[in-house]
Amino acid sequence: MIIWKGAKNRVAYSSIYNNYKKLPEFINSDEIQVFIFGYSCGISDRTLLNTIFEHDSCASVKVFYQKKEDGNDNFSDVIRNISRKFNDKAKMRDKLVNKEYSEPLISLFLCIFI
Repeated sequence: MIIWKGAKNRVAYSSIYNNYKKLPEFINSDEIQVFIFGYSCGISDRTLLNTIFEHDSCASVKVFYQKKEDGNDNFSDVIRNISRKFNDKAKMRDKLVNKEYSEPLISLFLCIFI
């Protein structure tokens, strides 16, 4: 998971687990966007993810989902797991990025290496 902070600063915060105490300072300082890369957002880390997702400075949560060879993907599973981290469902609907604006991981990696 990567948290992207304000267009002005261009700071990515990806080492959340090693810097848990620094997280409030980071998310309080500017508007953030959360990008989920290959992370299921399962049962673990509920409190941490809720703190990030429901914070007023969190503008959006965008999932880069895994697409399987048979054409299926895990977007719905990840969104379902993320929805369990929200207590405020209205905030959840406002912050979650629709699938049409998300990308499968394979496309992302192809863009980087081409």
